[in-house]
Parts: sequence; C-alpha cells; structure tokens
Amino acid sequence: MKKTIVSAFLFCLLCALIAGRGENASAFASEDTSKAEYLIGKGTNLYVEGEYKKALGFFTKASKHIQNGYLFYNIGNCFFRLHEKGKALAAYRKAERYIPDMVDLNKNIAFLLKGQDASFKKPELFASARYVLPFYESFSVDTIALCVLVFLSFTALFSILYLYGRKRQFFWLSSFFGVLMILMSISFTLHYYERGFIRFGVIISKNAEVKSERTADSVTLFKLPELAEFRTLSQNGRWLKIEIIDHKTGWVSLDDARTY
Repeated sequence: MKKTIVSAFLFCLLCALIAGRGENASAFASEDTSKAEYLIGKGTNLYVEGEYKKALGFFTKASKHIQNGYLFYNIGNCFFRLHEKGKALAAYRKAERYIPDMVDLNKNIAFLLKGQDASFKKPELFASARYVLPFYESFSVDTIALCVLVFLSFTALFSILYLYGRKRQFFWLSSFFGVLMILMSISFTLHYYERGFIRFGVIISKNAEVKSERTADSVTLFKLPELAEFRTLSQNGRWLKIEIIDHKTGWVSLDDARTY
C-alpha cells in the first residue's frame, strides 16, 4: 500500500512538472524566438537609455513574433512614457491576460484609472464569478489549466486509494480535490471564452464621438473621454460597434480607439 501511495504521489508531481514546463515554454514557442529575443533586448536597452519611441518600435516588432505578458507590459510602459495613456492602458490590458498577478502591472493600471467615472470602466461579463471564484482574476488561463491538471491527478489518486483501502479520509480528500477541480474547470472555461471570443477596447483620443452609424457625418450619440473602456460588439472597416458598461451602444472610429 505504501508503494502504491508513493508511486501515485510521484505521478501527480510529474504531471504538474510537465504542465509547468509546457506553460513556461509556451510563452516563447515560436519559429522566430531568437529574432524576438533580439528585438526585446534592443528595445530594453533603448528604454533604459530613455529612447522610449525607438524602444516601442522594437517591442512592437517583437510582438508580431511572440505573445508575452511582459512584452505587452513593456509596450505599455513605453506608451505611458510618451504620454499616450489610452494606448498604454490597452497594452496593459493585454499583459493582464497573461500575468494578472503582476504587482507593478496592477499598480500601473490602477494609477491610470484613478478617479475615473464608474460609467467608463471596463464592462464585466462574469461579475458573479469574481465572488464565487475568488481566484478567477488572480490566475492566468495557463495557471488555471495547470491547477486543473494537478487537482484532477490528486482526485484520481485518492479515489484509487479509497477503492483499495476503503478508508473514509481518502473519500473526503478525493471529494475535496474534486470540488477544486470543478471550480478551476469553470474558471478555465470562462477565461478561455473571454480571452478567445470577446474583445474589449479603450478610447485613446481626448474626446471621442460615438456615432449612430459607421460614418463621420452621422448623429453623435454621446462622447467618451480618454481611457474609457468598452466591449467590442463588431467591426466594419475602420469602425467599431461598441457597448459601454451602462449598455449604451454606438459606433466609434479606430482613430479614436484601440482594441485588446
């Protein structure tokens, strides 16, 4: 029995290790990884020297080769240094999808949004999930997927041990990890849906006009200030159909907005 327990426990750790390696490797898994790393290195050196516009150019080129939270964070920092707050927030929001628990990133977002009117905040699709699933906003989708695998492994382990030993503690442990696995699975599904199928955006101009139609000469329904966030419902050419937090909708030009 002891050998069975040890073997099963080592299997769980092996699964977690393999998943963790996959998570870390996925950030730079690209044919052009070496080129991206070169561009990031050049951009970092220029940023340290205070050449923010040039650094932004290198970081932007690198983002065409890899999708990485720290890269988007650096892009946001460049925009912030160049006093383009709307574009900075859009980049930070992209970074947030990969590294939601990064302290400096969250501080920068909070600083940009300090004093913002509640009617211009980012619309929440799954507001109740933030109360039922406290880790929903704290973990990235990759971390949640890793947790699902680990909890699934422990659920299987204690289920097998219960079937062999019929000891009640194994039943309760199996149930405990099973519940955690289900909660994490729900979080993964919501994250995957929001990340893969829903687009948000932010106003990058000082006073953007939201139109009734996708033409500049159509009726102006309302105006949005810089840093106002919205959900993108559709796109037609250079126009976005948007919805803000109070469910008002309209069309805004891509000259005034940036999606993420």
